[in-house]
Amino acid sequence: MAVDKPTPSILFLATEDTAFLRHRLPMAEGARRAGFAVAVASGDTGHGGEIAKHGFAALPWKIARKSLNPLREATAIGDLVRIFRRVTPTVVYAGGVKAIVYGAIARLFHRRATLIAAFTGLGYVFIGSDPKARILRFFIVAALRLLLRGGQARILVQNEDDREFLNDRLKIGTSARTVIIAGSGIDLDAYPVPPEETETQKERPVVALYVGRMLWDKGVGELIAAARILAVRAPAVRVRLIGAPDPANPQSVAAGDLERWRDEGLIDWLGPRADIARQWADADIAVLPSYREGLPKSLLEAGACARPSVTTDVAGCHDVVRDGVNGFLAPVRDVAALADAIERLAADPAARRRMGREARAIVEARFAAPIIAAQFGDYIKTLVQSAA
Repeated sequence: MAVDKPTPSILFLATEDTAFLRHRLPMAEGARRAGFAVAVASGDTGHGGEIAKHGFAALPWKIARKSLNPLREATAIGDLVRIFRRVTPTVVYAGGVKAIVYGAIARLFHRRATLIAAFTGLGYVFIGSDPKARILRFFIVAALRLLLRGGQARILVQNEDDREFLNDRLKIGTSARTVIIAGSGIDLDAYPVPPEETETQKERPVVALYVGRMLWDKGVGELIAAARILAVRAPAVRVRLIGAPDPANPQSVAAGDLERWRDEGLIDWLGPRADIARQWADADIAVLPSYREGLPKSLLEAGACARPSVTTDVAGCHDVVRDGVNGFLAPVRDVAALADAIERLAADPAARRRMGREARAIVEARFAAPIIAAQFGDYIKTLVQSAA
């Protein structure tokens, strides 16, 4: 008599439930379609019910993304060990450094699980140059080298630059145990192409829109400096920012600075918004002058809405934008080049339409949610088969 194989399971780890909802739904759906039972352990900000509505087991995890309190961190690790024992996952997906480290520690008590350490961007700890960043980097890199050296630890990145940086420069993992999956997937229905503008709408200012956290290493300072140039040279261009400061991040821009720039008339700062597709429909150009990205979701969402981008020629950004095809690339931290690229697109509606069509086509072909879901589902099936 044939014995049915147990259903494999995957446990997603996120320091906040909202992070899972915004970034991991296509992958979770891909895992379900691949035959996995899906559970999500996340910091509880009141959105666990939304995770459950998608058909995934929502498990509150006693973790605080902003905490550095040793007692709270020990509690978070202990709680995760208990979650592992309850779920007994076949695969664990940990996104972000804190979740990766705690997931790797918890896996020491559940060695049958394969851990996917997902580096979906190398932020302050890896690219910061101040003393605090260097100290944190030293200890975190040492911990990651130790915790991810086992055969059942895998690394997931979103671009080749990050693979090279982690594997070759930092000696975290190996290329044989690292996979590249380009992003988290974009729901094309949620980000449709807006209708063509009416003649009346064409009379409004050209809006260059930044969507993201208000961080210096996202290039917010350079964007403000470019806005000063454009205010003189191209007053018909309006720079708009959507998003909030992130006080837990040392690179956070102060709310007072944003309010001052807004009150000065230099920018529109709308704060965090839920209607992002509508905001892209009301904008003309996506802007992201970041110092480094995994795969910038804001540019993918803008591209889905047929909006061209102006971004920097750095990891992640140049994986989305092809210079002169679906937008323009500027050298990182180069304010003049950034302002020139925005002004150039703002002055050429035909180029914006042409590049916008290319942007939509690129997202449809490479970054749509079903594509990423299928890639991830195939990948974790392969992991389970190779471990059998």
